[in-house]
Amino acid sequence: MPSGEAGDEIIRKLADRLVAVDLLDRAGELLNDQVRNRLKGRDQARVGARLALVRLLDRKPELAVAALDIPPTPAAAGAAANAEADADLQRQRQQLRARALVELGRNDQALAALAGDTSRDADRLRADVAWRGKNWAEAGKIFARLAGAAAPPVASESEAAGATAKLDEETARAVLNWGTALTLADDQAGIAELGRRYGPAMDAGPYRDAFRVIAGGTTAKGDIRQLAGKVAQINDLQSFMTDYKQKVQSDRLSAIN
Repeated sequence: MPSGEAGDEIIRKLADRLVAVDLLDRAGELLNDQVRNRLKGRDQARVGARLALVRLLDRKPELAVAALDIPPTPAAAGAAANAEADADLQRQRQQLRARALVELGRNDQALAALAGDTSRDADRLRADVAWRGKNWAEAGKIFARLAGAAAPPVASESEAAGATAKLDEETARAVLNWGTALTLADDQAGIAELGRRYGPAMDAGPYRDAFRVIAGGTTAKGDIRQLAGKVAQINDLQSFMTDYKQKVQSDRLSAIN
């Protein structure tokens, strides 16, 4: 590759193309060399995050951690600083690290990596840790936050005439996940309150039947396990990694930061 910015631009485009056609190992090799030998400062950190994502997509979490552990090389004197961009990049890198640590079964370290991060993506990762650890009570608290549970759905004037407040797709999934966590935690009072608060809105959405089973409070033990498996699949549809996959597929790898 040519040296300097011209070569780095060629690498960016080539890596985008390799990921688009699912040649993740080749893209990883290309980016790894770029991060270790060509870049410095913020550019090195940005491409390092892309490398970590490629490793995660390739189901190699240990290499994702290794990518994020590459020691940064100081940028050239006089390089422009952008505190907001740097903070966003650091948050992204820590979230990718947390995801890799979860895949490696190092849940405590994953949660430590998310310390102080109040973003929705961080809560998705925390929910994944709680779900995998069967910590249903904690999972319920996290899904409550993701559902925006500080207040029930706001009824419009038309609702008084018989219309039903609607939930967007993401919120409806979070409510269903929340209800399943409450069911698995055997929190009957919580289930009853959830049904009262969200029942009409969930009845108007795609998860009506599953929510009715949960909110009915009569789910048998075998049904709970079956329902938990279905909800786990739904979780995959809204997961942290799925959002990245969709962005890479619809746009390109280099668009993530």
